[in-house]
Amino acid sequence: MQVINSIKEQTYTDYEICLFQDGAINKYSWRKCANQSDITKCVELFKEAFPNSDTYISKGNIGICENWRQAEHTMFLERGAEEVLFLEDDLTLSKYYFETMYNMFNTFRDDPEVGMFNAYGEMKLEGNTSDMKPMGHLWSFGTTKKSWEERQKYYDIYYDTVSGIDYAQRPMDKIYQLYNKWGANSNVAHSQDGAKCISMMLCGQIKISPNYNLAKYIGEQGFHATPAFYNQRGFGEMPVFEEGPLTEFKVDKKAIRKKLLKEYM
Repeated sequence: MQVINSIKEQTYTDYEICLFQDGAINKYSWRKCANQSDITKCVELFKEAFPNSDTYISKGNIGICENWRQAEHTMFLERGAEEVLFLEDDLTLSKYYFETMYNMFNTFRDDPEVGMFNAYGEMKLEGNTSDMKPMGHLWSFGTTKKSWEERQKYYDIYYDTVSGIDYAQRPMDKIYQLYNKWGANSNVAHSQDGAKCISMMLCGQIKISPNYNLAKYIGEQGFHATPAFYNQRGFGEMPVFEEGPLTEFKVDKKAIRKKLLKEYM
């Protein structure tokens, strides 16, 4: 409910929102991934908050990777969206988050080098609000259809490697063989987020975020998170900038690309 409330408080309101809800029992392994009662409640809360919005509910659990794929293909290919802001369900937003992202789309939508951008810098509030840095986690990001399509020529290969099975049981050896073939850093996460970032680098794109947080990660317990990890990383103490939307974005593309190449390639 924290996430829904933060969305309803946004200063920018000219948007359409959709819910992509995964299921409880994995369709490939029959592993229980969630309680059906919790899923039903999540859907009910969303429909109550956004009664005119569309929901896409998986009959079984298809996993993070496949659910993300369904969301991206639905928005870009079926609904014909030219630009989309993707949000995970464990990120609460400053009321200026959407307005800042709108400003970023206006700045970067025609820039072929900027593949992804968000409005949180994770742990620090430092420097100038206009200075951008390499994006970290993909808890939320904006991207255009054109940028997304460019990445698919690489990402589709990763997806074919992990699809059709329980994502929690994905073949690590095959993933790292693929990373090796691409010349990617073997320390990059084998998750779909890691593959997206490598795909982005391979087609000449960068991902950027501000020095300032306009959102807070609340995923203390989840697929990849535990309370110990959450507290150790200090996510519960993420400061959120609430003074207004960001309107200017200064990007040193050469410096950011250099840092990202060191991390991923």
